[in-house]
Amino acid sequence: MISKLTRANQITIPRAIVAKIGLNAGSDYFEIGYQDGIIYLKPLSIEERIPKEVLEKIKNRALKEGKGDITINAKEAEGFLVKRARKR
Repeated sequence: MISKLTRANQITIPRAIVAKIGLNAGSDYFEIGYQDGIIYLKPLSIEERIPKEVLEKIKNRALKEGKGDITINAKEAEGFLVKRARKR
């Protein structure tokens, strides 16, 4: 397969290769390297990591009612949002 380098230094990965290895445009990252005259792309998995203890603190804090918090049910929330959307 042949692919052309654009002025913006971009190369299109052929559709057959994208389908074969299950790439997703805009969400996949690659390690790019050059060795022994060969340019290579290695798909990478990137995930944001939040330590479990920090995530638990965030969850607990978000679920606690504090002074000045207002509690409403889903129907009341929907009504509020509908009214707000009409004002725009």
